[in-house]
Amino acid sequence: MTQLIEDAVRVMMEIIYHSDVNPPWAELANLSLVCRAWSHHAQALLFASVRIHSLHHLRCFLEATDPNTPRGRHLGSAVRILSVTVYPVAYVTRIVSTRLPELLERCSKLYELKIVLEEMDSWAPETIEELRKRSPPIMALRLRDGMNKGIAARQLLHVWPSLRHLTIRSSSIDNFDPSSEYSLLACTRTF
Repeated sequence: MTQLIEDAVRVMMEIIYHSDVNPPWAELANLSLVCRAWSHHAQALLFASVRIHSLHHLRCFLEATDPNTPRGRHLGSAVRILSVTVYPVAYVTRIVSTRLPELLERCSKLYELKIVLEEMDSWAPETIEELRKRSPPIMALRLRDGMNKGIAARQLLHVWPSLRHLTIRSSSIDNFDPSSEYSLLACTRTF
């Protein structure tokens, strides 16, 4: 009987989530406070699409997705779309690029990464290697870089051979054809 109730709650939450083009975030947040059984499902839906654009957001997310707890692993695995802005140098509110591997490792079932590279000329070789080792095999990458030479954007394309959808918005990459440079032949591209 308990399983039937949990299944009914899960289905109800998913109906609410998919009822409109934009999920009703406030309603889901309120439902997550009703009881423990509801919280489990509502929080997973709230974590399906996560935006992290400040150091405070990063700290809160890392705390919520602590891999040493069942709840943390559950919430981390619920993330399907992650939007993040990274910088090459740490600052009071900025997410430094070296934190990206840890962040992606928490999102074991990540499908799409939306990343903005601010002031990034290139990635440190150690960070690229950590991304290869620790990040999940994402399928979609939406990449936007600021005014740089496009090296950082190109480096990321080597990290995920699993890519099937690629969108690049860049003022610094001229005549960029990833299919010839990186053999992403099966990849849908938008530039």
